[in-house]
Amino acid sequence: MPVVQSLGRNKATGPANPTNHYDLYLLSAPIVAGKTVASVSMPTNGLFHVFALTVAP
Repeated sequence: MPVVQSLGRNKATGPANPTNHYDLYLLSAPIVAGKTVASVSMPTNGLFHVFALTVAP
């Protein structure tokens, strides 16, 4: 479920795509204590954008 939904988006030239739906999601994933994250794999379809990723104890 999205945490934020928007119709349209902002570009440097002004508002764009006013009828398109844009969603922002948040995901938390538990990591087993004592383990180290070696890599994170993301889809490569070009429709998925990661704005931030944090690994914390």
